[in-house]
Amino acid sequence: MTRERIITTDELGQLPVTLEEAKAHVKITGDEEDELLRSYLQGAFEWATESTRRAIVLREHRITRDGFPAGAWALPLGRVASIVSVKYIDADGFLQTWTSSPLPYETDLDTDFSPRLRPKRDDSWPITGDFMGAAQVTLEAGWAQANIPLTVRQAILLKFAEFEQARAPGDPESEAIASAASMMLANWTLPIWN
Repeated sequence: MTRERIITTDELGQLPVTLEEAKAHVKITGDEEDELLRSYLQGAFEWATESTRRAIVLREHRITRDGFPAGAWALPLGRVASIVSVKYIDADGFLQTWTSSPLPYETDLDTDFSPRLRPKRDDSWPITGDFMGAAQVTLEAGWAQANIPLTVRQAILLKFAEFEQARAPGDPESEAIASAASMMLANWTLPIWN
């Protein structure tokens, strides 16, 4: 079994929800606790990313495997905006870019779930050397800020509210909020890839 490794290669820009939106959601008007609230918002975003196993905000990622798959490569992270590059380590240990004109691969990126990458018909994946992470695809995954689904944004706001309201575990109201937030993400959760 080949395991994939995902490396985020650029910095996180704007979160899907602004601090001002989050504060309005829980009816906070002052700015005395902004640093603490920012950490709650970051935590809510990270929770949503981990819960759904997808890229929520558009960012660049590199995915590596020990070799190319037998057929199509089911790309993790959900919505893929573009393929930046496909590279591989050859038998001599040199990193090569798999390219030609036209590109030797095709994709079905117009989906929020499990887009695929594969060689074009009558072509095949390049031969990789026996190295860990020998097959690499760099891609931009996630939604553009204006396209993040409302249910995902709402789930992040609910999780933020849970963090803000229940500063100690065990609060029944907090548990209800957490349950609602998880249910909102259920339709956006990707399967576990191996």
